[in-house]
Amino acid sequence: MATAIGVLDRDVSGDRHGNDRTTLRAAAEAAGHTLATIVEIDAETYMPTVGVLEQLHRHRAVVVIAPSVDHVWAASRALTEHARVIVCDPYEVWPRGHRRPSIVPAAPMRP
Repeated sequence: MATAIGVLDRDVSGDRHGNDRTTLRAAAEAAGHTLATIVEIDAETYMPTVGVLEQLHRHRAVVVIAPSVDHVWAASRALTEHARVIVCDPYEVWPRGHRRPSIVPAAPMRP
C-alpha cells in the first residue's frame, strides 16, 4: 500500500470543495493507497508547487491524487519528477517521470 497526498485547489473547486475532498479519499481507497493528507491551495498560496512537494516528501508519499487536471496542471512537470499523479476526472495516471509533448514548435533544422 503506497502513501499518497491529495491536492485540492480551492479556487477550482468552488462550491464542490466538500465533494472534491470526498473524491480524493475515494480515489485513494480505490487505488489501495493510504491518503496521508490533502494539501489545499488557492490563488493566495505562496509558492504552491513547493508547498505540495514539501508535503509529498514530509509524508514520504509516492502518489499525488487530484480531482481534475485543473488542480495540478501548473505543477504537473514538478509533480511527475517526484511521484505518480492520479487525476480523477477524467481519469488519468501520469507515471513518475512522465513528460507531455512540448506545445512549442521545434526550431527548423538547418541544412
